[in-house]
Amino acid sequence: MAKRPPAYPDFILIGAPQSGAEMLKAALLTSEHVWFPPLDNILAFHPSFQLVRFLTLKKFIKKELPFHLKDIPWLLRFFLRPAPSLKWYGTLFHTKQEDALKGEFSDEYSTLPYDGVEKLHRIIPKAKIILMVRNPIDRAYAGLRERFKAHKKMPFSRMTKRQLVAAMNNDWAKTHSGYQSTLDNWGVFFKREQMFIGFYDELVADPHRFFKKLFDFLELPDGTPLPELPVTSSQPFPSELYKFLDPFYRKEIEGLAKRLGGSATTWILPPQQSSQPVNASPPQAAE
Repeated sequence: MAKRPPAYPDFILIGAPQSGAEMLKAALLTSEHVWFPPLDNILAFHPSFQLVRFLTLKKFIKKELPFHLKDIPWLLRFFLRPAPSLKWYGTLFHTKQEDALKGEFSDEYSTLPYDGVEKLHRIIPKAKIILMVRNPIDRAYAGLRERFKAHKKMPFSRMTKRQLVAAMNNDWAKTHSGYQSTLDNWGVFFKREQMFIGFYDELVADPHRFFKKLFDFLELPDGTPLPELPVTSSQPFPSELYKFLDPFYRKEIEGLAKRLGGSATTWILPPQQSSQPVNASPPQAAE
């Protein structure tokens, strides 16, 4: 029996945690015209690939990640290969849905280094890139809430204003909200017409309009049903913290407003509402 030729993703969905990329992927999965592998964050081109794969395997062994029996052959291909290769990567996007667009989702590819984007582009130069962006301060706050919601030593609900501001000003939070760096790295290799910049604000405000634009970009068949966004609960950002965080994020936000326009222009806090940052030390339990 002849071996199947390699298959690669038609598009890659990136966006830092809590940028709306996870929500978008869940909605796209409801379409018969779109397919994703059973595991997010394959990260074959990321320097942390082997570490992340090992940690993910541990979660599967501990039954912390659910899976379907039909996914076992794919999971074996993913976990049992000693090292990634072009041939191996090309087996991860084999699907029985032959006419479906194949997508890859990673919320860590928003911070993929320059050389990682270069290697990815060499393999799939015609792939389309979907980048979800969100107000950097809102994204950092939502990401912090998710990371610390069940933390034993420092649950999110017990964090003080000083601890919140410090945690949102650390390198991890600011790097994952640094969309200009993402645009710079990916924009060197992928043409602007290959990239779809999706605003979180527009996705939640008018999902049907958002999906119409996205489906045109992906060139899905006319008449493809527009998906519904999954129902999620969100906690509003405490407005009193904006003035303390604005000095940390203002340069990034102003750069995005100038570069992208649209919703990014609404993220700029009026100067009179800004403030000097809180004198805060990073929380001690931020692993």
